[in-house]
Amino acid sequence: MELTLKNKSSLIILFTPLIFLFFFTYILKNYYYHDTLVSYEWFKYIYDFYYTFGEIPLWIDSYDGGIRISYLVILFPAELSSVIMVLGKFLNISAYPLFLIYLSLLHSIFLFGLKKIISIFFPENKIFLLLFATMIQCIG
Repeated sequence: MELTLKNKSSLIILFTPLIFLFFFTYILKNYYYHDTLVSYEWFKYIYDFYYTFGEIPLWIDSYDGGIRISYLVILFPAELSSVIMVLGKFLNISAYPLFLIYLSLLHSIFLFGLKKIISIFFPENKIFLLLFATMIQCIG
């Protein structure tokens, strides 16, 4: 199987966010804050609840009383995260690496759309712009 330019760019989109996120987190010790930290707290709460009781909670406790899980389905792509949580429980992986995998998948979805836009408007500089956008997305 020979890798074509299209396959190479798809592999770049899939693996570059994962490599960046793990590199910045584990090597450079650059941890998340604000909105991403809140997303991680929700992810960890749901994952711990699922790991302990074997089901997804309907209510997420917080300092102001909590929120319904339907709020997270709208704001936070919980469908994708729940699949990752089931695989994480099966493979016995802790919540933080699973959250990094989840974030890299969200970045990859964004970058696949960006790749399509770049291929339409800038077909001659597609790979360079895609690598540049991937780096900017993962650093930020």
